[in-house]
Amino acid sequence: MARLILLLVIGLLAASCAQSADPPQLNSATAQSDVFPSPQPATATDTSANVDSSDNERTETAEPKQSDGSAGEAVEPATSAASSEQLRIRLDGPTQTFSLDNAERTVPRGILREVGFFGGGGGDGPVCDPYLKPTVVDFWGNKFVTEWMVDAVIASCGWDPNENVLVQVISQDGKVMKENTMTLGGMEGALYFQYTPDLNSALGVYTVRLSGISGSVEQTIEVQPPNGPRVYMDGGRIVLFQFQPNETIRLYSYEPISIQDAFVASQLSPSVVYTLTVWNEFVTDAEGQLIIEGYPGSIFRIVGEQSGEVKVTPLDTFHSILTEFKDVSVLRPTDEEISQAPDIWSLVEFIDHVEPGERTYELTTGASEPLYWRMRWCAVDTDILKANLTNISMDFKIDGLSVGNPQLRMSEETHENTGWACFRWATIVTNWPIDRATTLEIEYELRADVDDGRQIYPAGAYRQVVIVRSTPDAGNSSAITPPADTLGKPYEPPPAEYVMYEPLDSLPTVDSVKPTIQSLLTASDGEGQVGQSAPWIAADSPESLEPVPSTGPEFWNVLYVDTCGWPTIGEYGVSIQYPEGSVEFDTNFKINTLDECTRYLKYLLPQASLGTYIIQFATYENMKQVVNLVPPSGPRLYVFHEGNQGSTSLLLHLFAPHETVRLYEYKPDEVAPGTLVLVGWQEFQTDANGQLYIGTPYCISNICMSDPNAYLPTFVAIGDISGEVNEFNQFQERQVVGESILVSP
Repeated sequence: MARLILLLVIGLLAASCAQSADPPQLNSATAQSDVFPSPQPATATDTSANVDSSDNERTETAEPKQSDGSAGEAVEPATSAASSEQLRIRLDGPTQTFSLDNAERTVPRGILREVGFFGGGGGDGPVCDPYLKPTVVDFWGNKFVTEWMVDAVIASCGWDPNENVLVQVISQDGKVMKENTMTLGGMEGALYFQYTPDLNSALGVYTVRLSGISGSVEQTIEVQPPNGPRVYMDGGRIVLFQFQPNETIRLYSYEPISIQDAFVASQLSPSVVYTLTVWNEFVTDAEGQLIIEGYPGSIFRIVGEQSGEVKVTPLDTFHSILTEFKDVSVLRPTDEEISQAPDIWSLVEFIDHVEPGERTYELTTGASEPLYWRMRWCAVDTDILKANLTNISMDFKIDGLSVGNPQLRMSEETHENTGWACFRWATIVTNWPIDRATTLEIEYELRADVDDGRQIYPAGAYRQVVIVRSTPDAGNSSAITPPADTLGKPYEPPPAEYVMYEPLDSLPTVDSVKPTIQSLLTASDGEGQVGQSAPWIAADSPESLEPVPSTGPEFWNVLYVDTCGWPTIGEYGVSIQYPEGSVEFDTNFKINTLDECTRYLKYLLPQASLGTYIIQFATYENMKQVVNLVPPSGPRLYVFHEGNQGSTSLLLHLFAPHETVRLYEYKPDEVAPGTLVLVGWQEFQTDANGQLYIGTPYCISNICMSDPNAYLPTFVAIGDISGEVNEFNQFQERQVVGESILVSP
């Protein structure tokens, strides 16, 4: 069997990863500017197609598709969907020059100082089984559609292993645009050819003709116009195309960090880490185009004030440079930063784990204070240490989001007291929010029992959690400082008193409640615009949302929109316009299936102000949803899960002060699905703010739910003043009560 040899062509500027010295890193102490200090309301554009979409689709077609072409038989060309008017980039237009002398050297808020590059290489391709005649095989389901600077890949089988094959690319008017002879050289009948349309090449349908002694076969390729903003390389020039007219953009330049220690480098994923060195700001012309000359660096990324982050076409294997941590800054520490930043473990009384479990600490720092956050594993010698690390996974999390390897500095070292061999993970965190606590969590999981040469640590999850609160007037005033909140406040009710739920079996006499009731499972049905060619927003997507508790009694602002009918699987750009007019671009919305609707869910960090939010999906005119975040309008019963075990807790909110409230618990009827059975109740009194935070013995972890008697309870509250209140089900994902529990008089 022959195998196609795949070539990976990386369309980036050449970068040397073996530099003898690290590039200069921008000092966090001067990083004060935002990604864009004065964002304007934006027209969202789809940046998801900036990476060759055919590469993403190749793994999604299990069975290869064959063309009907045969020896001496031409394949009928498809009708071109391209406009008859030729789209062109003005490559001879005005240029601007990248200037090192005038470059900015701060770290803008919202931009990662360190990013990762994922390298790649060739390898064996799909099996080319014996064919009786030359045949084009669509192994990857790319449908032979491409655009400027994006490879169109054609694989063909059925050739003589040693024959010469003439390859011709023919335009719609019959002109031969490209021609060369390829020799199979013993590849047993497999021929691989890629065609890359140049900038400004004619749009439309091209025919690729393969001819040899075994016969001939043809395949059409359609070159479509780019459907969003693009960044191209034209020689040494950077070409921006289809951005917004007169749009402010920034070019961020990154250089590789040299990792001299081979063992440390082996622990890294991605394979290469780059650090931000300088950046320049430019403005596109009236047509949204720009040519930048004189860029001297290795790797860059463009971020537009309206278009968002745009990668280089055709292939850019960098992670996004936009940080997920919206209200803290996370930096890979330099030696100087380590020497200057306080060590978190020097501010609390650290206690080591000897068995799986969790320890929690609390500290207060200045809002601008950088803190050095680290963890290390030590063993009696280097060999034992390296063996230990094969069974250890280390995860740094900030408010539940993992810190990427590019922001973690890893190093081998010798313990200062024992002389043991150690491996250290470390980062710098700064720019603390003053309106809420930040949770730092280090979770290291031992996949098997680990012996460090002195002690055996049992397999399991070990967690060290630090709750960080900040004050606005402490810390180093020259470090990163958060912007002032000038436009409203988030929804922040006072803390609620805490009690435990201890249910009674006998029913109260004050209420006449039903022993069994019907349940209701609500969910978005995605209906509303079925039959349209473009995607649509589900008719029952909310236009009004409230702040809700998420994994604790603190309130979070959460946006969600149910979307349906997407044309292709892949990533789509989303822009969110905040009430004060600023715009955030989210590149993490991915469509994984075309058969179902997909929910876009966005936790706003930090807790954002109440008001009107505008969510725009890609460039579709009908994919805009206006959502009003409003305070709760009446008494609420919230159910949420918190902690490592997902413990079930309740919050009574906006009841009357000191109101008597009876809480009724129902469980699913095992005999009659869809029916809930009353199993207990308890009477409470709300606090002076009409609230109560109630803990329960239930949880949703695998350990809890493995008990054969475990179930998910459903609660209903009845207040002497507020009346009957069901669980608040804003996200339509829970099984709730489908009728009143009160017996009709």
